[in-house]
Amino acid sequence: MRRRGILVLALAIVIAVSLGTSAMAGSIYAGNDRSPGYGVRADISTPASAPWVGFSGQSSWVSTPGPTYWVQAGWRYYNGYSYAMSYYEYSLPTGYHLEEMSAQVWNFTRNYEVSYIGSSLWTVKVNGTPKGYWGYLSAPVYPVKARSESHYPTVELNTQFNNVQYRGTSTWFNFDQHNWIAQSPYWLSVSSTSRYRTQGPW
Repeated sequence: MRRRGILVLALAIVIAVSLGTSAMAGSIYAGNDRSPGYGVRADISTPASAPWVGFSGQSSWVSTPGPTYWVQAGWRYYNGYSYAMSYYEYSLPTGYHLEEMSAQVWNFTRNYEVSYIGSSLWTVKVNGTPKGYWGYLSAPVYPVKARSESHYPTVELNTQFNNVQYRGTSTWFNFDQHNWIAQSPYWLSVSSTSRYRTQGPW
């Protein structure tokens, strides 16, 4: 009988921990948005050394808004990775796809771009090189985003965004709106609407 009581107590602890983990899981964001836009691009740097992610991960990206259909590009770093990885990802009426490309070593910067090319088609570029074309998503979109994303509140963010720009119908402009996103426990060190660092939680 005592053994059964111990098993019930152990099961209750496992359930409580699982519920607590589920409550804390999910995406947490820090960055800036701009409305509207025909595209978004930014120089996104990796931290000087590998950030602590525990059993979770993070990404820093430029993106169209979603939540159902979107196109995104940036770098991502998860438990088990040796380095951050450049990637693009999309969810469109034609389907979902995530493509990891090459490693982005620590303390290194790449320019990531998501932009509209017409006829409901969007492209991803890394350092100016096109990586593909996808549809169907009309433009402009509300808003375009440049953010870091944590998947657990103890994941360490320390990412620099420079030259954050949105595209008008044909010309690129610096982000010029204060649509800041800084969900606890993360914060922003802001130089301007087009230059900022995502940080936290310590």
